[in-house]
Amino acid sequence: MALTRHQIFVWLAHNMEGTQEVGGPNQGRMVEKFQRAVDGKASKEAYCTGFQVFLCDEVDALFKDGIKHQLPRTEWSLGMWNAAPVRIKIQRPIPGSVMLWRHENTQQGHAGTVKEVMEELHQCRTTEGNTGAGAGVVREGDGVWERVRSWAGEGDMKVLGWLNPWPDNA
Repeated sequence: MALTRHQIFVWLAHNMEGTQEVGGPNQGRMVEKFQRAVDGKASKEAYCTGFQVFLCDEVDALFKDGIKHQLPRTEWSLGMWNAAPVRIKIQRPIPGSVMLWRHENTQQGHAGTVKEVMEELHQCRTTEGNTGAGAGVVREGDGVWERVRSWAGEGDMKVLGWLNPWPDNA
């Protein structure tokens, strides 16, 4: 049985866990690849959404069938949410979806790959770029780490929703 895009997306994300910044905040060879995925530049900017786009691009390259993910190429989680086509916004998380948060009423937020859905707990196990191992939604961490997240959000970080990068081709 062939793996789906979503399964490969989750597998790639999981295998990137432990990738850390090198040389300072938002720096390092891999971090710069994540940053360039959205706009071709690496300027020490946050990379949580870039990490998602990078992974989706890698999945698309593996399939070679012309089908591309539909995540908007942006450095901001709110920008990703606002620019996403309605058809990829989903009501509940699925493995291989992208979870997005917003920090209070600001333009700041965070993004993560949903690895596992724990329906009964209203939680997701995620892999996130630019996060840390501390409590709460860490937006400016030191690398790529697995986290467990509430569907409601945590503290002043509220869940915007989930995006399905490949709505027609799981």
